[in-house]
Amino acid sequence: MKKYHTTDEAAKQLKLSGVMVRRYCRQGRLGERIGRNWAISQADIDRFAAIPRKRGKPPLNSPHA
Repeated sequence: MKKYHTTDEAAKQLKLSGVMVRRYCRQGRLGERIGRNWAISQADIDRFAAIPRKRGKPPLNSPHA
Protein backbone atom coordinates (compact mmCIF):
# COMPACT_ATOMS: atom_id res chain seq x y z
CA MET A 1 0.00 0.00 0.00
CA LYS A 2 1.31 3.44 -0.96
CA LYS A 3 1.94 6.05 1.70
CA TYR A 4 0.62 9.44 0.72
CA HIS A 5 1.80 12.83 1.90
CA THR A 6 -0.10 16.09 2.32
CA THR A 7 0.86 19.15 0.31
CA ASP A 8 2.56 20.64 3.38
CA GLU A 9 4.62 17.47 3.96
CA ALA A 10 5.60 17.38 0.29
CA ALA A 11 6.48 21.09 0.38
CA LYS A 12 8.83 20.51 3.29
CA GLN A 13 10.62 17.67 1.47
CA LEU A 14 10.84 19.63 -1.79
CA LYS A 15 11.86 22.87 -0.03
CA LEU A 16 8.96 24.71 -1.67
CA SER A 17 6.00 26.60 -0.27
CA GLY A 18 2.68 24.85 0.18
CA VAL A 19 1.21 27.29 -2.35
CA MET A 20 3.68 26.16 -5.02
CA VAL A 21 3.06 22.47 -4.31
CA ARG A 22 -0.72 22.99 -4.62
CA ARG A 23 -0.14 24.90 -7.88
CA TYR A 24 1.92 22.00 -9.27
CA CYS A 25 -0.85 19.61 -8.19
CA ARG A 26 -3.51 21.68 -10.01
CA GLN A 27 -1.29 21.71 -13.11
CA GLY A 28 -1.15 17.91 -13.00
CA ARG A 29 2.59 17.84 -12.39
CA LEU A 30 2.45 16.38 -8.90
CA GLY A 31 0.12 14.19 -6.84
CA GLU A 32 -3.48 13.16 -7.36
CA ARG A 33 -6.83 14.40 -6.16
CA ILE A 34 -8.68 12.35 -3.55
CA GLY A 35 -11.94 14.05 -2.71
CA ARG A 36 -11.14 17.65 -1.90
CA ASN A 37 -7.54 16.93 -0.90
CA TRP A 38 -4.30 16.27 -2.72
CA ALA A 39 -2.40 13.04 -2.07
CA ILE A 40 1.25 12.89 -3.07
CA SER A 41 3.17 9.61 -3.04
CA GLN A 42 6.82 9.43 -2.06
CA ALA A 43 7.59 8.23 -5.60
CA ASP A 44 5.96 11.40 -7.00
CA ILE A 45 8.01 13.55 -4.63
CA ASP A 46 11.24 11.77 -5.59
CA ARG A 47 10.46 12.04 -9.32
CA PHE A 48 9.56 15.73 -9.01
CA ALA A 49 12.69 16.50 -6.98
CA ALA A 50 14.86 15.04 -9.76
CA ILE A 51 13.51 17.51 -12.34
CA PRO A 52 15.83 20.52 -12.71
CA ARG A 53 13.98 23.82 -12.25
CA LYS A 54 15.07 27.36 -12.96
CA ARG A 55 14.63 29.83 -10.15
CA GLY A 56 13.97 33.53 -10.51
CA LYS A 57 13.05 35.70 -13.45
CA PRO A 58 15.24 36.19 -16.53
CA PRO A 59 17.26 39.44 -16.72
CA LEU A 60 15.45 42.43 -18.26
CA ASN A 61 17.72 42.45 -21.30
CA SER A 62 17.06 38.76 -21.93
CA PRO A 63 15.16 37.88 -25.12
CA HIS A 64 12.87 35.71 -22.93
CA ALA A 65 11.79 38.57 -20.63
